[in-house]
Amino acid sequence: MLKKSLLLAALLCCAPLKAEPVYQLLDVMGGKEQMSQMQEQMVQMMAGSNPVLAQYEAVLAEWTRTYMTWEQMREPMAALYNKHFSKDEIEQLVEFYQSPVGAKSVNLMPQLFAEGAQIGMELAQRHQPELLQMLQEAGLDLGN
Repeated sequence: MLKKSLLLAALLCCAPLKAEPVYQLLDVMGGKEQMSQMQEQMVQMMAGSNPVLAQYEAVLAEWTRTYMTWEQMREPMAALYNKHFSKDEIEQLVEFYQSPVGAKSVNLMPQLFAEGAQIGMELAQRHQPELLQMLQEAGLDLGN
């Protein structure tokens, strides 16, 4: 009887459990793929913003592949979604992202974020003179 109980306990411990909805959501949203794209974008942003860093693009890429990984982001992202959404809401999100329009939004998300960031950069550049004037009026010495 003890052997059967131990065997049953071992089977229950080792049997694959249905993934929690939050992990299903992260998977259906393409979390791992998005993290890979984010790594590339981060390298391009860092290298593009500093000519010195541009010379070390390979090092930046290695750094992101080593330290900015999906494996390191998965648990914190799951906690983030669990913090802001109920289990029922997460299940609804999974259902949405499994639909054709949800899948399309996942596929377009990196492009939308990149294009949105570009719009933001252009807007900030267009209004940089106003920012400089506001900073001067607030007391910042710009050395003019």
